[in-house]
Parts: sequence; structure tokens; C-alpha cells
Amino acid sequence: MSTPRRGNFEITWPLYQADPERRLPEDPSATLQFYTPESAVLSELSELPQVPESSGTEAEDARRLQESVPPPAPDWMRAAQTLVNQLSAALAQPEAIAPEHEAAIARAWAAWSMGGVSEAQLLRVAHLVMRAHGALAALREQDPEALHSAHVAAARVLQAGLPSALRERMPFERTLLVVQQVHSTPDLWAAVVEGSAELLGWTHYAKIHAATVIRAAIEHDYRARHVE
Repeated sequence: MSTPRRGNFEITWPLYQADPERRLPEDPSATLQFYTPESAVLSELSELPQVPESSGTEAEDARRLQESVPPPAPDWMRAAQTLVNQLSAALAQPEAIAPEHEAAIARAWAAWSMGGVSEAQLLRVAHLVMRAHGALAALREQDPEALHSAHVAAARVLQAGLPSALRERMPFERTLLVVQQVHSTPDLWAAVVEGSAELLGWTHYAKIHAATVIRAAIEHDYRARHVE
């Protein structure tokens, strides 16, 4: 039986050498198409009668991590020390790092760097979404054609106002979807959070990050069950 292909987890964005020309897909549903495991792997997992909740080694590893820093230390300090220990071990043997661990480092860096955007860029995007929400809230029931024209106009204003680095990688079609989502979200704060996360690329990257974790677990389990 063939083994699954090596996952392209190393392309998890954003890292220092990320392609500046890479644009988000126009259709958000296309985000995960490059991260799909082989169909045979997914089919086999779905047909298993049950999957163990955890292995003995996982429980022991978790215990060791929790005890790497004395309990009185704050949670953030214990987490930071665990990261330091594991990153140091990875740097000491870079040739041995697993692709899923490369992806984990990319996720950690994405969280730390806010996905490669500055606080000023974040605030500008949030402001634009708030303005769009306010303008669209004044719209009453209109015929579909008039409503679509209003959405397109709002999307053009929003797109033009984006910081240049974000505007260059955000297709207009995707901005239009954000405007439609903002208009259908009555609560201002929910609209700001969801709309900003989409425009900043965070929603896109979060889905990719989740896909790499799930795929890594599925393929690791597959290989373990097919060891010759």
C-alpha cells in the first residue's frame, strides 16, 4: 500500500521568505485545496471503528512539559519556557525537524507577528470596516440589483483604503464578500472582528494552520498503522 505524500507544511504563511506576490484566492472556499490528504488516507480513517483518544507516550510528554517550569510560575512563563526548550532542540538538529513541527513554528510566528501586519495597519482596517458597517446599516430593503451595486461601491471604497501591502494581496472579489458579510452582521463589534480578520488575512491563514495540524495527525496515524 502506498504511503501518503509528504505534506507541504513548510509553505504555511507567514515567514520571512514568504512570497510577497502571493495573493489570497478570490474564493475563500479554495483555501484548503492544496492541503488535502490523499483520498485513500481519509477514506481509511473514516472507516475505522474507533480511534484511541491518546497514547501512553502523549500523556507522559504532556506531564513533562507541564513540569518544565515550577507550578508557581505564571502560565505564560511556563508556556514560554516550553517553547524555548522545544525551539532550542529543533535548532540543534534542523535536519531532523518534522514538517508538522515546521508548520507549528510558522503558526507560533504568525500569532506573535500578528500575521505580518502592524498595529497601525490593523487599526486602519478596523476603522474601514466600521465605516462600511455604518454606511451599509442605513440601507433599507432594495431590489437585488440595487443592493449589489451598493455592495460593489462600498467594496471599492474599502479596497482603496486598505494599506498597500494588504490591498496588493486581497482580490477585489474577496473584499466584496467581506462587505456582504459586514452588511448581514447587525452587531458592530462582530462585524469589525470578522471583517478585519478576513481583510488582514487571519481567517485565511487560520484555516491553513488548522488544515496542517489535522492533516499531520491523520498522516502520522496512517503511517503508524502501515509500518512494515
